[in-house]
Amino acid sequence: MVNIILEEMKSQWEKGYIKVLLIVILLISILTGCFQVIKVKESYNNIIGIARITENINYKILENDIKEYKEYKQGLIEKNAINRYLYIMATTILVLVGIYTVGIALYDVKNKEITKKMKKYGHLKIHISKIFSVIIVMIASIIIGIIGYLITIEILKNTYNIMGHNLNIIGITERSAESMLYNVDYIKQFICLVGINSLYVYIIYTFCLLIPYDIIMYILTFIFLGGVRKLFRTNYDNAIIYTYKKYK
Repeated sequence: MVNIILEEMKSQWEKGYIKVLLIVILLISILTGCFQVIKVKESYNNIIGIARITENINYKILENDIKEYKEYKQGLIEKNAINRYLYIMATTILVLVGIYTVGIALYDVKNKEITKKMKKYGHLKIHISKIFSVIIVMIASIIIGIIGYLITIEILKNTYNIMGHNLNIIGITERSAESMLYNVDYIKQFICLVGINSLYVYIIYTFCLLIPYDIIMYILTFIFLGGVRKLFRTNYDNAIIYTYKKYK
């Protein structure tokens, strides 16, 4: 079984699927890290700006900015950063792994490689090898993502001196961010990710095996066009509302 899993991973690597997934997750992780640091900086500047206003202060906006500032700053502490990353990226990783699974399944179906593999190894072993290969790739992508995320926030928070920002200068008590830790059960979260991912892979791969390739492509095209139409429609409606309010 181990040899089948290794052979499957080697095949996915040579086809470029693993490389693409790792690069995409790394880029998203870096962008997420940038967003986290910039959000803290923007929230801090907003709070300082509002505090300098002597009349007509919008305390609701001020309260939201303070809450947002503390939450994002808390996530930049080394002890919290990994927890924060897993909290933010869990859904994104599952979606990307799902797309990844569809890609390798469609390739096998289109090129009739799955038939050859089943004749050689059997139905059950092929499914188990697929599930384990994708789980291993998912774990590797999470590790790569965490490394990229940590490096990004460390560079940027030191560049902007984020941890040196303090609201005490405007009379707002700010607890040390290090005293507020995210409470994440790593084992539970890992089991959930692996469990959901395993079921995810099995359903997607089985679906791709049972449904003809052309029909799958029609379904995917329909879903894609539907998503584009919905996005376009939403933006169009927002533009109309904005224009209406502007000239009202």
